[in-house]
Amino acid sequence: NLEDRMFGDRQNTSLIFPVKFSAFERLNFTSTANFSFEKLYPSNIPIDFSYDLWLEQNPSSGNMPTSQDLEVMIWMYCQDNQPIGQQIGSFHMNASFNGNTINATWEIWYGKANDWPTVSFILEDPAVTMNSNISLNISKFIIEGGIVSGENLSNHTLMGIEMGNEFGNENLSTNISEWVLSYYSFDVDGSRINII
Repeated sequence: NLEDRMFGDRQNTSLIFPVKFSAFERLNFTSTANFSFEKLYPSNIPIDFSYDLWLEQNPSSGNMPTSQDLEVMIWMYCQDNQPIGQQIGSFHMNASFNGNTINATWEIWYGKANDWPTVSFILEDPAVTMNSNISLNISKFIIEGGIVSGENLSNHTLMGIEMGNEFGNENLSTNISEWVLSYYSFDVDGSRINII
């Protein structure tokens, strides 16, 4: 999460959090990550590897999101897992996969598991492996997420960027997911910040 103090003065001055939703209509905000799963137990455990973005209307520290807020998830990898809600359509956008630019297809899912709505983009094509380098235009997902939600997000702010994975089978006593992020960077209108 770029709000964390752990990043210190490495936060890009072109993108100081929180950021107004409307800013992403003009920002070219891309993210590049190189991830690899090192260990899964069991090997067919349900997992995803994703960005998790929170757009909040009245954000305040320590408070849960409300029904007026929006969660946007971008699943770059998925194995036997399913997002919140139901699939309602698809979304196409150029992205870089292991150095190759491809017009990728993403499933769009929408639903509520808690009080707030969640829009999830699940990579459908191309298929990627557990060891991939992916570069995405995050701005376009944020704007499309707002359109899908049907909400007026003009007064909402993006509080930060989270990345990680959800995993597990509640019927198993042991679930293990170990992964490595070997490269992670953001580009904001051509200005780069290297996180890892």
